[in-house]
Amino acid sequence: MTDSSFVDRVADRSAEIRVVRLLLSIVALPFYVVGFAVGALWLAARWAYAAVAVGFSDVIGDKLDSVEVADAG
Repeated sequence: MTDSSFVDRVADRSAEIRVVRLLLSIVALPFYVVGFAVGALWLAARWAYAAVAVGFSDVIGDKLDSVEVADAG
């Protein structure tokens, strides 16, 4: 263990912080959050659409095969 005090170690660590990089990270954060939210919503919408399509074909699909189409003419 080093002989430096707690205050000295905190001062050394705080000197390593880059203000510009921190600000750019804060500016970029909303884009990551919005991107994650849009991706999650897109995935949920695709799953819901697929679930409805499978459910529809399970219930109605078999009945459509046995229905005769009336001749319009």
